[in-house]
Amino acid sequence: MTRNLIQRFVSSGRRPLGVFCALLLTGGAAQAVVSATGSYPAPADAPFLEGMAKLSITRSDGSFGCSGSLLAGGTAVLTAAHCVSGNTGAATASSITMSWQGGTVTANAASYVVAPGWSGSLSAGNDLAVVLLSAPVTAVQGYQLALGSTQGASILLAGYGLSGNGTQGATAGTFGTLRYGFNQYDAPQAFYSAVGFQPSRIGFFDFDNGQASGNVFGSGGFVQFESMIAPGDSGGASFVFDGARNSWQLAGVHSFGACVEMNCSVDSRFGTLAGDVVVASHAAWIGQFISAVPEPQVWGLMVAGLGLLGWRARKASCSGTGRPCPYPRN
Repeated sequence: MTRNLIQRFVSSGRRPLGVFCALLLTGGAAQAVVSATGSYPAPADAPFLEGMAKLSITRSDGSFGCSGSLLAGGTAVLTAAHCVSGNTGAATASSITMSWQGGTVTANAASYVVAPGWSGSLSAGNDLAVVLLSAPVTAVQGYQLALGSTQGASILLAGYGLSGNGTQGATAGTFGTLRYGFNQYDAPQAFYSAVGFQPSRIGFFDFDNGQASGNVFGSGGFVQFESMIAPGDSGGASFVFDGARNSWQLAGVHSFGACVEMNCSVDSRFGTLAGDVVVASHAAWIGQFISAVPEPQVWGLMVAGLGLLGWRARKASCSGTGRPCPYPRN
C-alpha cells in the first residue's frame, strides 16, 4: 500500500476540548521518537535527515545526550537551551561533541549561546541554543527555516532518543539512533488560551491512537507512523514540507513533553502531548548563525525537557513514485 504520510488530517470532532484541570510541566534533560506501534518509516526515504546531529554534552551537573539540527552553511547547530544549560538555565556546558551519519562526520563546539530571555521557563517559548562549531561541516547539508505560520501544520519529527510504542511509552532502545515519525500541530486556540501559551511560540501536538481516549485535542486524527518525542529527543527537529521550494524546512525544536490529567505521567504514551519551540518566532536571532550556503559541489554530494540524562538513564523521490520523500514503499 502506498500512502501520503504528510496528508492533511480530517477533523474527527470526537472529543470536545472541555476544561484542562492540569498541565503537568516537569523538567528533564533529553528523550527518542516513540511510534504508535513501535515500527518506523525507512531512513532511506528521508535523506534530508542527514543534517540531524547527535549531541554528547558534558555539563557542570552531569553528562547528557540531546539532538540538534545543522543550520544552512554548516557553521552552527540549533538545539534546545535546556540541553546546554539545564532546567533552570544555570548549568554550564564544558564540552559538546556532535556527530552525523552514524559517526562518520563529527564536530566539536567552539562555544554556544542561548536564546535571549532563556532562564529555564519551558512555557516561554525561548528554549533554544545555538552551538557554534570549531570548524564548518561541509559533508552534510544544513537546514533553512520555515518562516510562515505552523499552526495546524502536518509535521515530520525526528530525534536520537529512546524508542517504544504508544501503549507502553518510551521503554526501548538506547540513545543515539536517529528515528522519525509524523504528527500535527493540532492544538486549538482554546487550549492555548486555557494554559497560557502562545501558538506563535510553542507548537503543541498530541499522541493519537485512533480512539477518543488518545485524542486530547479532539481534532486531527491517527496517521500512519503517528509518533511522539521521548527522552533524548530534546533539541531535535520538526519539519514541514514547502511545496513551493520542494524541500523540507525546519519548523520546530523539541522542547518538552506534557500531560493534562491529574496525576498523569509524561511518559510518551498515547494521550500525552509535546511542545516544540516555533523557530519562525526566533528567525531574526537564529538567522545570525546561518551562513551563506556554499555551491553544491562544496557539499560533496508535565512539561518535561527531553534530553537524556547522562548515559546512566537509560530532493529526492521515493520508490520511483516521483513524489517527495518520505513515503512508504509499495
